[in-house]
Amino acid sequence: MTASYFARAPDSGCFAGTRKTLIDRISVWFKENGSRVPQIFWLSGSGGTGKTAVSHTVCEKMHANGQLGASFFFSRDEADRRRVASIIPTLAFQLASVNSVYRRKLCDVLKAHPDAPSRAQQYQLKELLLDPLKEVPSLPPYLIILDALDECNKERAMEGGDLIPLILRELPNSGLNIKVLITSRPERSIKNMFNARRGMKIYDPSVLHDIDQSVVKEDIANIASYLAYHLQRIQIDRDITPPWPGDQVLSDLVTRAGLFFIFAATIVNFVADTYYSPQAQLQRLLYSGNAELRAAYTQVDLLYLQVLRTSVEGRIDASDLCARFGKVVGAIILLQDPLSISALAHLLAHDEADLEGALNPLHSLLDVPSNRNEPVRIFHPSFREFLLIQGRCQDSRFAVSEGRTHAQLALCCLNVMLRHLKRNICSIDNDIVLNSEIPDLESKLRECIPPVLSYACRHWGEHLSHAARDTDHWEELIGRLSEFTSTKLLYWIEALSLEGRFPLCINNLVTLLGLILLEANAVGPKTSNLIYDAYRLVLDFHRVINVSALQLYHSALVFIPNCSLLHAYRHELPSVRMTSPRTEEWDVSLLVLEGHRSSVNMVSLSREGNRAASASDDGDVRVWDTLNGGQVSCLKGHEGPVKSVEYSPDSSHIVSGGSDATIHLWDAVTGFNISTLTGHKGGVNSAIFSSDGCNIVSASEDSTLCIWDVLENKHLASLNGHSGPVTCVTFLADGSRILSGSVDSTIRLWDLKTKSMVGRLIGHAAAVKSVTFSSHGKKVVSGSSDGIIRVWDAASRSCIAEYRGHSGPVECTRFTPDGTHILSSSADRTIRKWDASTSDGSVVYEVNVHHGIIHCLALSHDDKVVASGSADHTICILNMDNGSNVATLEGHTDEVYTIEFS
Repeated sequence: MTASYFARAPDSGCFAGTRKTLIDRISVWFKENGSRVPQIFWLSGSGGTGKTAVSHTVCEKMHANGQLGASFFFSRDEADRRRVASIIPTLAFQLASVNSVYRRKLCDVLKAHPDAPSRAQQYQLKELLLDPLKEVPSLPPYLIILDALDECNKERAMEGGDLIPLILRELPNSGLNIKVLITSRPERSIKNMFNARRGMKIYDPSVLHDIDQSVVKEDIANIASYLAYHLQRIQIDRDITPPWPGDQVLSDLVTRAGLFFIFAATIVNFVADTYYSPQAQLQRLLYSGNAELRAAYTQVDLLYLQVLRTSVEGRIDASDLCARFGKVVGAIILLQDPLSISALAHLLAHDEADLEGALNPLHSLLDVPSNRNEPVRIFHPSFREFLLIQGRCQDSRFAVSEGRTHAQLALCCLNVMLRHLKRNICSIDNDIVLNSEIPDLESKLRECIPPVLSYACRHWGEHLSHAARDTDHWEELIGRLSEFTSTKLLYWIEALSLEGRFPLCINNLVTLLGLILLEANAVGPKTSNLIYDAYRLVLDFHRVINVSALQLYHSALVFIPNCSLLHAYRHELPSVRMTSPRTEEWDVSLLVLEGHRSSVNMVSLSREGNRAASASDDGDVRVWDTLNGGQVSCLKGHEGPVKSVEYSPDSSHIVSGGSDATIHLWDAVTGFNISTLTGHKGGVNSAIFSSDGCNIVSASEDSTLCIWDVLENKHLASLNGHSGPVTCVTFLADGSRILSGSVDSTIRLWDLKTKSMVGRLIGHAAAVKSVTFSSHGKKVVSGSSDGIIRVWDAASRSCIAEYRGHSGPVECTRFTPDGTHILSSSADRTIRKWDASTSDGSVVYEVNVHHGIIHCLALSHDDKVVASGSADHTICILNMDNGSNVATLEGHTDEVYTIEFS
């Protein structure tokens, strides 16, 4: 609950009497009713302009009135305060504490769906917030505050991932008397996120550092009041003879602060530092040569620099102090969660008293509690940016190398885990007990997994992934990684399971798999194999290990194949008798995505590859997380089988076409049905986006194609000409032309701009089943039920080559990326590769590896292999060059209709 308003210091709000106009504006907005009043208020401003103080004050005011529903103060300092998955459970918990009826409804949901807090964000929002709130009679108005959204983790290049667009989309349509105040820096990605929500009412009072002049003047007066009050307090507390600091000095400080409250706050902390005379500190500020104002942050940066230089001023050991600063403060600003002085000293293997001494001169920049067991924090994110961003810190002695510091932290984490991790770390007597049934688990965890070990277990992979390769630590780091994977890997999984953080195993291991791809030679095959095996272990047995940590040894380890992980940890195997031989390899299937109730007709991957959309005869489109196999959303709207699904080029939308003659356009993030496009009189066989994502073309059983405008959600044109159902359609790479094939045995070329036919390709004697442009757009290849492959000149519309050889219908044709070869699959159960430079179609190779119709082909992105899907329930992976069968993937229990590489 550290993310809520109630966990914050009472004096974290605006200085008394300041920011009155802005806070009144928010209050008026909250009290206003009516359909024209936006439910979202977005307050943006540069770092240091006081957004969080405003949020705190608004929370304070709303809480006093009983109108504060919930709050979430994001922070880069703490993993749980920047993790997207924490947001909805935190908000739900707070709402339950203020509304007893909602609390009962929420408990009913959790009893029926215990896994709801760990489900996909769309389900969390619906099941934990919106649905229970709708069941509360006479729900009073509540305000939810999300502060510093820019400090939330990014998922799919957006702060907050899917969740914020979900809130923006669903809340205004919920009918609930709830409003949301969101504050953030004016980051481009956040601006784009708000701008992308077309038709949505958002209260945007402009940018906090660039609002109307009356408010600007008020903010300047606010900063002047703040400085005058606190400097007077210092004058009294330190017994300084008045007048001090004087009107001219105060005016100079106000001018330098501009609209940055963080500048004013840092001045006060700097001057109040008890290690120095306030008069001397103020003189250092006034005469530090910071007269020029080159950029918005220059004054703040110069102030930070002055504080740091003062901390080593006159010291003969200044170089040693600066080195210690880089190690200690560098660690503090890059920790994924803040640590206490005690835990930090343990992590860095540093003397605790010495570490505390290093922090003493920096109390104006760091919140250093007197209790060594409370976490050390930076006062403001701008200090982190000052140290990390090249060019901001003008004294190289204090600049922090992000990559080198991450390498240092990764090494420290590995060392901590190597020292402390062991099997059954909490000394649990019962090997088969569920984690939830372990007596007094919380106290056991506090005793056996101290904060520094918990931190290391959670975040070592993140630090390692960002470690600089040229650092002195790199070679030692790889050595420690090898030792850790060989001796402690299973104990690490156990510890995270006991802490209830098992999903972090998958996150860390996926991160490490990415590192292996980049640094295979450095990491070495032994370590690489152990990491891959551990990844497969947690993926295949996650349901068991997540709920019972010790079943890692008694169940999961028993059933893994004869792999590197088994060899390294054979001594951890229980005494069991295997009734069947142990397999030699992991199953080729990484994940099985289960949920559809009928055949899956098509799959489409998002641009990043972390989401997959599937279309099924059960009438649903489902979106899946390709990292863990979880279902993200189920898109319902079609009234019959869904034949086609595709992500837009930017992955922001999904289009689906169904046998009910409709096309549905979905928001890929929220799952919201943006529009249902009607106009066809027969089932839709295919619906695809143009390369710019602005248009959709659909092909139908009614013999027509339709062009649709994505932005306006409207029908632009119907393309008539085919005399039979349109079976396939594709765009030219630049989006200017459309190519369609039909049961009428013809191929037609259409101009997108004029919405007219510009060519007809005639030659096939039966239905056209596949059409594809070459990468340069100059050639077209088609496959037909007549068993013939034809190559066409796109400009002249003439057939320039005819390839015969298949003894059955040609199901799929593909150009290789360089256009020199063509791949084809057929109902005759063969795959052929043709030389596209010849007109007679010389066969490079013919492959006969399937025992049924070969429905589909897919080429890997590196052009090294081709995958084929067949009616024999298998997928074969073939070497692109010679056609040799690299692997046969078995597991499906029915025909394979669609394949796609991530």
